[in-house]
Amino acid sequence: MFGDYSFVITNNSAIDTFIVNLELAFRNTVLASGTDAFAQSEISLDNVTSATEIFFSDLSSDTVNGNQKYVFPSFTNVASGSGGSLVDIGSLILSFTLSPGAVVNLGDGSFEVNVDGGALAQGAFSANVTTFISVDSVEKQQAPPPTVPEPKTLFLLVAGLALFRLANRRSHCFSFR
Repeated sequence: MFGDYSFVITNNSAIDTFIVNLELAFRNTVLASGTDAFAQSEISLDNVTSATEIFFSDLSSDTVNGNQKYVFPSFTNVASGSGGSLVDIGSLILSFTLSPGAVVNLGDGSFEVNVDGGALAQGAFSANVTTFISVDSVEKQQAPPPTVPEPKTLFLLVAGLALFRLANRRSHCFSFR
C-alpha cells in the first residue's frame, strides 16, 4: 500500500514576508512474528522547492534478516534484533519564510507513505502509519523602519552647524595681525 500527498504554499503579497509554521504529527509502527515474516513502513516528506528531504521515518521488522529503524534526523540504523514491534511516534514544527511571491512545494509526487509486508512461512505481520499536517501559525514579519532622519536629529545638526559658523565668525573679528 502507498499514499501520496503534496501541497503548495504561496505568498501572493507584493510587499509582506510571512513565517509559516506547520506541525507534522506522525505515528509509524510495524510488527513481524513467526518463522519468516516482515513488515516495513516508510514516511517521507520532501521540500521540492529547495530539493531537500525534511522528514523521514523508515521501519522494518524482519524475523529472518533483522530489524531496521531509520528515524529523523539520524541516518543510521538504531534497531536491533529480529522481528517484534518497532515504533516511531512524534511531532515536529516545520518552519518556512515566505518572501513576497515565494512558493514552497511539499511532496514531490512520489509516494510519501509506503507500507509493505508478508509472511513467507508461519508468521504474522502488521504495519500502521498515521500522519497529520496542520498549520501551527502564520506570522507577518514587520518591515524595518525607514532610515530617514527624525526631525529632532536634523534640528540638532543644523543648530550645531550654525553655532560652529557663529563661533568661527567671532574668532575672526577679534584676531590681531
